[in-house]
Amino acid sequence: MDKKKVYVLSGIFLVLVIVALIFITQKFGDQDLEYEEIDAEAIVGQAGLINLIASCEDSDNGLIWEEFGTVTLTFNDGNTKEVNDNCVDDTTLIEVRCNGDRLNGAKYNCSLDGHICDNGVCVEEEPLCIDSDGGSDYYVKGETIGMIGGEILTYEDLCYNYGDLTEYSCDGFDIISEVIELPDEHTCEDGAFVEVEQECVDTDGGSDYYVKGETTGIIGGEILTYEDLCYNYGDLVEYSCDGLNINSEVVIKPEGYTCEDGVFVLQ
Repeated sequence: MDKKKVYVLSGIFLVLVIVALIFITQKFGDQDLEYEEIDAEAIVGQAGLINLIASCEDSDNGLIWEEFGTVTLTFNDGNTKEVNDNCVDDTTLIEVRCNGDRLNGAKYNCSLDGHICDNGVCVEEEPLCIDSDGGSDYYVKGETIGMIGGEILTYEDLCYNYGDLTEYSCDGFDIISEVIELPDEHTCEDGAFVEVEQECVDTDGGSDYYVKGETTGIIGGEILTYEDLCYNYGDLVEYSCDGLNINSEVVIKPEGYTCEDGVFVLQ
């Protein structure tokens, strides 16, 4: 075989390989995307209109499920028509695109990626449980919407048991709760812990049983005020400070004394 025939055959073989690669790429290149081609005339909604398209422009440049796109068709007479990506139902997306000056469409199931179809885009499905404070934030009052016992319910964080906190949060789609013990130097107010800036003050300076005192500090997560008082036929309830908290003790009356108006006095 002479060299000329070899060159001709080699050229023909190369052309066939190129054509085959183009065919395979167009037919199978997007196979892993698992979409279904749609007839272009069905997308435009008018038979024969496809043959009159002069140019095609796609705002999202192809099959991009997570981006809303609009195809603008310009016809031979200069008129234009816009075709948008759109949802057939909660999971099915119709994605439009240009193939040169021609219009193509594809039907894609967003749920294959764990998404839903919303306004012409595959988007992540919002969780059914939402906590407004972002989780277990004990210093911000939160409202949690989610599932309890198969029902969608709403719970707010709340103060409980003399200053402790019931905190609601999400566990997947479900609402869970935990009881948090009141930290030192804090109160619980309207479903959140609040740091106490006010000091505990005792007007009689501490455990002075012979001077009536008034003590302002924290008891059970609340800022309260207590006065020393007589109790149990002459004994004394004496209030004093323990850090920011109010402490109390019952003092038995000494011999020869009685209790009057929150203090011991000689009989």
